[in-house]
Amino acid sequence: MDNDFSASGWAYLIYGTANLAGFVFAFLSGATQMPYYVSSPLYFHVLVNLLFALNVLVVMSGYYLLTHNPNVHKFAFSIAILLLFSVPLGTATGALYLYQRKKYS
Repeated sequence: MDNDFSASGWAYLIYGTANLAGFVFAFLSGATQMPYYVSSPLYFHVLVNLLFALNVLVVMSGYYLLTHNPNVHKFAFSIAILLLFSVPLGTATGALYLYQRKKYS
């Protein structure tokens, strides 16, 4: 049987990996060493950590979509809803999964 969600799996994997690479690059290039980052409010730090965790979940969901794991759709659906707010690439990635979910369900 062919994987019906392979396009969504690759989209999740590429989008999440690119975002994680951006986070790592910003961290290693010294963005966190700047004085405004240290004096920033707590909600900013929480938001950055939540976005990092979301991108890790996107990568994991993409991997499990590609490996035909049937339980991943519970997480991939909620991640697709959250990605709709990340314009423009996250919107396209989330919409692709939602389209495939409607088409194949």
